[in-house]
Amino acid sequence: MKIKDEILDIILSTPKYFADIFLLVNNGEKVEVSPKALETQLKMRYKVAKTSLTIADYFRKKGFKDDQIFENND
Repeated sequence: MKIKDEILDIILSTPKYFADIFLLVNNGEKVEVSPKALETQLKMRYKVAKTSLTIADYFRKKGFKDDQIFENND
């Protein structure tokens, strides 16, 4: 399943969400993905970013439903 573009746009336009996702993809420890690299991945809609369970889990915890997070793959 792929993350909807709208969710990726929310991450890019909301500093708090971006910071939270940044910490999650780096496991809250040493920086493996720089902020610029994460921003680039999200802007370019890399498959890695769009299929990220980390992003989905984060937005589920924020109250989003799967149909709001994922593209419909019918």
